[in-house]
Amino acid sequence: MSQQDTTRSMYSSTTESLNTLARSLGSRRADSFLHELLNLRVEDEKAIARFCRRFEGLTPTRLFLATKKSAPLIIKADLKLPMVTQLRMCLAEAWRAPTVLAREVSILQLVGIYLYTGEEPRRLDSRVVYYNEKYWDEEIASRVDGFLLVLLRTLHIVDRMRYCPNPECAAPYFIARRRSQKYCSDVCALPAQREFKRQWWNEHGTGWRKTRAGARKSKRKRGK
Repeated sequence: MSQQDTTRSMYSSTTESLNTLARSLGSRRADSFLHELLNLRVEDEKAIARFCRRFEGLTPTRLFLATKKSAPLIIKADLKLPMVTQLRMCLAEAWRAPTVLAREVSILQLVGIYLYTGEEPRRLDSRVVYYNEKYWDEEIASRVDGFLLVLLRTLHIVDRMRYCPNPECAAPYFIARRRSQKYCSDVCALPAQREFKRQWWNEHGTGWRKTRAGARKSKRKRGK
């Protein structure tokens, strides 16, 4: 087998294993991970530990320090809790950004930080017109894990990231089913609906009752 064939075989094997990882994750599990992480009680270490056990394989596996030519720092068990808390804060900030574009940029920044190794940018030959499969297999593919796939998933839901306006909501971060959805549930929307009706009656109730009374009076006259 030639060197080129060997490289292609390795590339194909790596690509298939990553595709398998992506299929095993699924959008529902990724969305559940995001919902649970963002609404996690960060002051409760037991809750964080339960979260990590439930979503084993999706929590971060490494952190590249943002220093020049830094080496990867593997996240050990004793570093898992503070790292999950920190990432939750970063995601929460991106989630509550005021525009879709701001959310996209914030998520892309997180992806860049997570993939960062401190290495200098590669020098590319201007004559290269094909994708460098060897570089992908040796340098990039190994950085793809469950958490990175979750981050990439968020780019598909940036227009549906919501924070429930109900101050009593116990889990305010949610993914809207439709773009016009404002509250996470009918239960959370109910107080606002009641307040809207109260204000409407205060402003328009008297006029509405007079109009209704006039319509009834006219109807009685026509019936005679």
